[in-house]
Amino acid sequence: MNNFRIDIIKLNSRNYTSKLVWDKTFLANYTSDKPALVVAGVNKAWDFTSGHYDFVFVQVYNSGPSFVYLNPLDKGKYVNQTDPDIISAVYHGLYKNKVVSHKTKIIIGIPANAGAAPTMSNLWNNRLNSEGWDHVAHDIKLNIDAIYNSHSGLNPEQFGGLMTWSILNDAMPEAWPPRNDEEAGAVNQKAKNAPAFFFSDNIAQLL
Repeated sequence: MNNFRIDIIKLNSRNYTSKLVWDKTFLANYTSDKPALVVAGVNKAWDFTSGHYDFVFVQVYNSGPSFVYLNPLDKGKYVNQTDPDIISAVYHGLYKNKVVSHKTKIIIGIPANAGAAPTMSNLWNNRLNSEGWDHVAHDIKLNIDAIYNSHSGLNPEQFGGLMTWSILNDAMPEAWPPRNDEEAGAVNQKAKNAPAFFFSDNIAQLL
């Protein structure tokens, strides 16, 4: 049972006691309009349609820019993990295609700042100053509002909120400078971490 954990998660200002929570679930896209869920360690798609899980944490970073998903907020266009609209795109794809049981809440995981994930798989991509960081926070809010208010065909029924990697990155951003994907051969990719507690002060309170 070491793949499961007992947890208490605060979502939407309410405390939920979780019986079964699957930890470290990665996002994959077998087709661009139908995301799949791949479990870390097992490295294969997993069946989340059983209804056995209270929550599933879906990591929408680290997959790379070639993974694209239909964006319900911008019809006909695709979005990857460098865009905050990845929140709506992935949630909508999982919900619409019944990848996760209707009994299971879908929690979307995003990086706390530019240093929390590779630049090319990170919605803080190319954010260099307060204007850029504020823009990301604004777009995240638009995504949350769109889901909760059923805009653009979104249904909030299974939305369980956001998670982040990680609170340490948010509290001590100087300890995790952005990698800027040099190891991946990317060029002209730049990003800077927002100040400490930017995520906590500007994004966590949206839920």
